[in-house]
Amino acid sequence: MKISILPAALLLAGFTTFAHANSGVITFTGELVATSCVVTPGAGVGGGAGNINVNMGTVALSDLSQGNGSDFGAATQINLDVDCSSGAGGLSSVKMIFDPRSGSGVNPDDTRLLQLSPGAGAATGVGIAIINDNNKIINMNANETIDAPLVISGDTGKAELSMRAAYVLSAASAQATVGVANATLPFTLKYE
Repeated sequence: MKISILPAALLLAGFTTFAHANSGVITFTGELVATSCVVTPGAGVGGGAGNINVNMGTVALSDLSQGNGSDFGAATQINLDVDCSSGAGGLSSVKMIFDPRSGSGVNPDDTRLLQLSPGAGAATGVGIAIINDNNKIINMNANETIDAPLVISGDTGKAELSMRAAYVLSAASAQATVGVANATLPFTLKYE
């Protein structure tokens, strides 16, 4: 006598209870635009389209501050030009969004700051502050942006992004050490 297990399995499936809870929905909204923009270094900044080089110079550890208030020591001005050759009609602003985790990282001692690139001979206890035109540190851990109006002419647009960068103590000054103080900070542009 042959026994088929398929009918038995179907019979057991009829007695199985499934629990299902509806906890919520995530809705994504947005718009894709055909804007073609290039970021280039402005006055006082080196590099080329999309690759900005900021020379922070040689700074004495004793000249660094904790970055509280408006005391940032020797800050380096960064001027960037945004040129949108097409597709900018109807837009009014540009936002520079930073992605420190894809670069040097967020400083673990002060999450407002960009982490210095680690390695042999690297400085410690120091990070890089990005400072907006209101003299406020852009928090690397809070998705804050640098914003500028987009000046439209027909289908093209231009903007000037302005900020400063400064070395800032991220730990007690007794814990900071001298050394190479390089970092990388990827960015993207968002248009509104």
